[in-house]
Amino acid sequence: VLHKVVYAHTVDGVQSMWQISYKDYLIANWLEENCKHPYYHSPGYLTEKFIEFECDKDALLFALKWS
Repeated sequence: VLHKVVYAHTVDGVQSMWQISYKDYLIANWLEENCKHPYYHSPGYLTEKFIEFECDKDALLFALKWS
């Protein structure tokens, strides 16, 4: 079961792959340093930015920090 945590939406319906922010960079670093189990980024063609986690604990910690 994957746990989806939304952390941002793009502006004016632009695809997320074209709207990269400093927050995205910080999140990528946080994920690399703190997650012990696999996680997946949202596809770039969506306007919603989210991470899907395989681990309950990783999802909870991420949601508390970034949601």
